[in-house]
Amino acid sequence: MHTKQLAAQLQRIRRRISDCTLPKNKEMKKTNLLVLLLLLLSLLLCLSALLAACTPDGEKPDDTGSETPEVKLSVVSGGATGYKIIFGANAADAESKAALRLQRAFKDKLGAEIELSIDSIIPAAGYVESEKEIVVGSTNRTLDEAEAGTPFRTSDYKIGISGEKIYIIGGSPEATSAAVDTFISDILKSDTEGSFCFSSVSAVVYRAEYRITSFTADGAELSDYTVLLSNRLPELILSKIDSLTAKIGSLYGIAPGKAYETDGKAFLIGTTDIYPEYASLMGDASSLFTVSDGKVLLMAESNYHLMKAIDQIMNDLEATEGAYTLSTGKNNCILEESPTLSSMSFNLYGTTDIEKRRGAVGTIIMKYLPDVLGIQEGKTEWLGYLNRQFSGIYASVGTGNSENGYTETYNNIYYNIAKFNLIESGTFWLSDTPDVPGTKFSSSKRVRTATYAVLELKKDGSRILYVNTHLDNLSETPRLEQLEVLLGFIDKYDYPTVITGDFNSNMTSNVYRKITAGKTFTTHRVLLDSREVAAEAYKYGTYNGLKPGGTGILDYCFVSDGDFNVSLYRVNTELVNEVYPSDHNSVYIEYTLLK
Repeated sequence: MHTKQLAAQLQRIRRRISDCTLPKNKEMKKTNLLVLLLLLLSLLLCLSALLAACTPDGEKPDDTGSETPEVKLSVVSGGATGYKIIFGANAADAESKAALRLQRAFKDKLGAEIELSIDSIIPAAGYVESEKEIVVGSTNRTLDEAEAGTPFRTSDYKIGISGEKIYIIGGSPEATSAAVDTFISDILKSDTEGSFCFSSVSAVVYRAEYRITSFTADGAELSDYTVLLSNRLPELILSKIDSLTAKIGSLYGIAPGKAYETDGKAFLIGTTDIYPEYASLMGDASSLFTVSDGKVLLMAESNYHLMKAIDQIMNDLEATEGAYTLSTGKNNCILEESPTLSSMSFNLYGTTDIEKRRGAVGTIIMKYLPDVLGIQEGKTEWLGYLNRQFSGIYASVGTGNSENGYTETYNNIYYNIAKFNLIESGTFWLSDTPDVPGTKFSSSKRVRTATYAVLELKKDGSRILYVNTHLDNLSETPRLEQLEVLLGFIDKYDYPTVITGDFNSNMTSNVYRKITAGKTFTTHRVLLDSREVAAEAYKYGTYNGLKPGGTGILDYCFVSDGDFNVSLYRVNTELVNEVYPSDHNSVYIEYTLLK
């Protein structure tokens, strides 16, 4: 209805009201009163419509002054933009990739070339930070907290306006990435050809559902704490901590290396050599999860025990629904009591796509975290990666094959420094002259080595001999010669012995028979295939050729007869993010010493 029509209608209603006279008859009085009320209601409705008609399109009447007016930001006009996309200089991979996707989306959907920049770049002269920016994730930019609505829990996110900035932020890098995808799919649309306007009414707030509704430490919400991490923690432990905080579902401030610079509530995560002042709280425990002096402590005597503690806490949280309460007390100690040891044999496939596969290899090792790991085809790139990722967890021994004309590879042994002392170690060559580097049998295609370590359990002083090797791939003749050197070496020791490696031999070969047949076939010590004697066994092929399943058995974990009780044998066939860790499946065993 137009304004003139509304005015005419109002005039007619006023005349009808003025013409109304109240009769003396009571029923008539009631009738006319009803008519009068209906006329008054009509008048009010018309007034409301008139006010709406007089209000400009897209705006709401604001006669109370209490409503916040809509904010509109012209981001792209005619294919041009004055905005920049800003992400953090130290942004996680998920955030930086999300910012790149956003830049491409502006190009694909609107034809707009929008600049992508990190927050640490010094702006040109005359630049004012508060000018037009699309802020993605955690940056050094100042946002109106009332508008941004932070903090979020890990899967929460928000898209909104702060001043002239558009912010796309989440409680984690992954949440920010999801927010960017929402912005691209649901918001980034052209109003007119080549134009895009973002309005405050298009703001999006996403709040996920969480199993853990609250996490309190001595009555205080854990969201009030700042997580403080040492910069000495390796990357794979940091990823475990990320998983832990995601499980709790809260947003924390991460301040590596600043553990002693806070006066507020702090969640300290690390080892007792990083936080020696808390070592006395450990007692006989290997790790501790408790509250002390207004701080939440997740302490452990080593990186290995820290990882085990995180796993235990994760299991506890998995079994919790609703509120989780942490209080002061020794009940939060996690003790290392199991006598079970574990070993893994892993041919890393040293020649192809190491950069692509190394994350998958690290994930498999992290998942099983063997006490002793024997690798084959360990090129220097592999050693560098493993040494970085498992710093403070494993130490390694081994020497390269020193073969002229071929890339040097290592059959290194990695042992858990929290459990073992190294007594003796070395590398010998599978040749007529085992002590001479770079030597081989004439029948062998390649120089082959074996690495050994005598390891002493810190708990009780028990010792084991651990040997790791990789036999020739050409034919059985050199493999039998190499095996004779290997078995002759272990005969020198009287320790319980574990031998891992890629033997390039199936279970029907003479190599396998010579290892396992004992004195019926050879004069050497009797060895058992853990695959055949384990109480629980998951038997698959160990060679996969980077294809599903396993097509052959080439990798083994042998143990000396009468020295071990093997409880578990497992061939690990899983992919990690659709990536094969290697062309060999790793072999994992668990066992206890019998003497």
